[in-house]
Amino acid sequence: MPSEICFRAIHRWALLPYKHRIETSDAARKAKLYEREFRWLRARRVPPLCRPWRLGQELGWLVPSPIDVRLTPIQGVEVGADHESLQELAHASDYTQLWHRDSFALVLKPSDWLRFYQYRTKEGWMCMFLPNGEGSVEWHLGWQIDIPDDMFLLIMPGPDIPGLEVPLGVLDAKSIGRFNASHGVSIAVRPQREIAIRRGDPVARLVLLHAESVGATSKFLPAPDEQTEPR
Repeated sequence: MPSEICFRAIHRWALLPYKHRIETSDAARKAKLYEREFRWLRARRVPPLCRPWRLGQELGWLVPSPIDVRLTPIQGVEVGADHESLQELAHASDYTQLWHRDSFALVLKPSDWLRFYQYRTKEGWMCMFLPNGEGSVEWHLGWQIDIPDDMFLLIMPGPDIPGLEVPLGVLDAKSIGRFNASHGVSIAVRPQREIAIRRGDPVARLVLLHAESVGATSKFLPAPDEQTEPR
């Protein structure tokens, strides 16, 4: 029986992930037309009629952007210092934005869009984008997900958006539970140039992995000796 996961919106602006389906009927009609009407011309070797390619495109769920947003690269440094020293650093350099993340801090060159996209929560306004370090940001998506305890969730790039990197990540059920208990699921993205993304554009892909596939082992066998006669 196929595994089932549950997506649950926690904010009205959220867009839930969805299954992507490849349309094959047009390609099939074109292939039949060419076979019937043309002596040489054929159109069977095309992506929509290639099952491995189609399954790869339809694998998992696509994650849509919940807002129209314009991203720019993040330039920052991870630091460890007291608040007074960080203020001194900000005055002495062009790293003027200070972000505290757990037990460390990030000082960034001005990136106004990080603070612009704030959304309403019961506790007050919250930033949708939080800097992670290494030029990446944590993007809150406004929904939760439940997966079986023996499953993992692979977060990977979606359809290509030039200039947007989505680092690969794997979450287990316990990690997802911690996300659900706070702000919901988030993904990491790294803008490498100025990018305009529209609400609904797919920005990442989610794939469900079984624990056995994550922990799978391998063995490697050498090629048979060319001098050995087959039995």
